[in-house]
Amino acid sequence: MVLSLNQFQPFDFEILRRKFFVTENDIEAAGFSVESLGELYNNYTEQFESIDNIRQQFLSEYFLKPVAGAHSVSSRTKDPYHLVEKVIRKKNNNNQKYNELDVTNYHKFVTDLIGVRILMVYKADWEKVHRFLVGTFENDESNYITEDTYISAFDDNPDHYYIAERPVAYIRAGDDRHFYEGHSDIKIKDKTGYYRSVHYIIKYKRYYIELQVRSIFEEAWGEVDHDVLYPLFKDNQQLVRYSMMLNRLSGLADEMSDYFKQYCANVTGNVEPTFSYLDVPDGVVADNPVHGESVRSVNQSVNSAEPTSMEEVLSDLLDQ
Repeated sequence: MVLSLNQFQPFDFEILRRKFFVTENDIEAAGFSVESLGELYNNYTEQFESIDNIRQQFLSEYFLKPVAGAHSVSSRTKDPYHLVEKVIRKKNNNNQKYNELDVTNYHKFVTDLIGVRILMVYKADWEKVHRFLVGTFENDESNYITEDTYISAFDDNPDHYYIAERPVAYIRAGDDRHFYEGHSDIKIKDKTGYYRSVHYIIKYKRYYIELQVRSIFEEAWGEVDHDVLYPLFKDNQQLVRYSMMLNRLSGLADEMSDYFKQYCANVTGNVEPTFSYLDVPDGVVADNPVHGESVRSVNQSVNSAEPTSMEEVLSDLLDQ
């Protein structure tokens, strides 16, 4: 449900403190006061409906029709309290970088007031989505934001749409990098944690939009991790360990899914397999003189393999 202006309550510091454990010391260290944060909150809520309309326009303009490689697309407009917390955190973490950020120009610094998430069934389909995005939006390095150009890099022309940062592929240490290597227009960044996603920042009309492109399995892990760990249990080592294990399983599921797809392509001779074996009537594949023997051979190998217990699988994952 989209909130309109009259549905927002006045700024309440207690809500900010309870939701994000923000203290008055945090606010002071960021160079704000409770009153100035209230001004930021009010400025944003007054524009919220307009920003949300821009979100809807963006989706209608570019994602009303299916995009190659994309399974589904979702979006959101940033919650006002999340914005206030993020501004405090950014100012505290790197005050020099965000030194010029204030209660009226935050939209030139915060690049995810509008967020769009593109999910793929197969991780290998990322390249199709990437081609769509860089082929649709101007991608000139002269438009890229740098740490000291947040103000000057922002083009106030609402009709100038462009990619505002070099796209970044966040991967886990040890992940397969071949999807992204060879693309000079993307930066690979190994995260110390377990987050996986490819980020694009697009300037559209008067705001930046952050697009996150990831697989369904990556999304599933991210949703569970955020729901369980953040913010109360992010330092609970036992839960963090369970999240790490789930992350490894999601990565393995991505690899297996891409292998399934590639195997189908190899067996059928189709570069892009367009069917599922669940859709093939019994006997059709086995009776095919070209592919039947290959499929039977693989099925026999799988059926004759020694079963592995779940305890062994989880033990191996934890030892990685």
